[in-house]
Amino acid sequence: MIVETRDLIVQKRSYKIPKKRILFLLQFLRNSKNPWRIKNYKQMQKPLVLVFMSKPEITKINFQHRKKNKATDVLSFESDEETLGELLVCPWVIRRQAPRFGHSYVEELTFMILHGILHLLGYDHETSPSDKKKMFVLQKKIFEAFQECSRASNGDNFSARPAGIRPLK
Repeated sequence: MIVETRDLIVQKRSYKIPKKRILFLLQFLRNSKNPWRIKNYKQMQKPLVLVFMSKPEITKINFQHRKKNKATDVLSFESDEETLGELLVCPWVIRRQAPRFGHSYVEELTFMILHGILHLLGYDHETSPSDKKKMFVLQKKIFEAFQECSRASNGDNFSARPAGIRPLK
């Protein structure tokens, strides 16, 4: 089944997909005026393609593209000029790892989609320790601001820049 909006294209199977929260994350990132100085930020205006996959499917693709013969939470692939890119997401992995990070399934899914988006925008945590630190600090700051905004608005009446969000120095 494919669900498509102007901002998001989702191919899903029988997984719990919090589409409203994912759209809220995209809206948050797009309307935030980029206080975190995200590189390639203009690319955020393009639709994002999400494909939800089973454990065997993502394991196969992870091996084909990264030579890692194990399931992973998210894989990112650059796409055509029409979209931001494609994220392959494995709910099975995300559900299992969420408690390790003190997240619910929905929080961890949101966190990993943000992680994938940062990859699509050119961040990479596997190139060097400094790049890893830069990406993970940025991901954490954005996620915390998103969580604050989400709690403050209950996911409705979106406020792109709640009090307390400041640009990185």
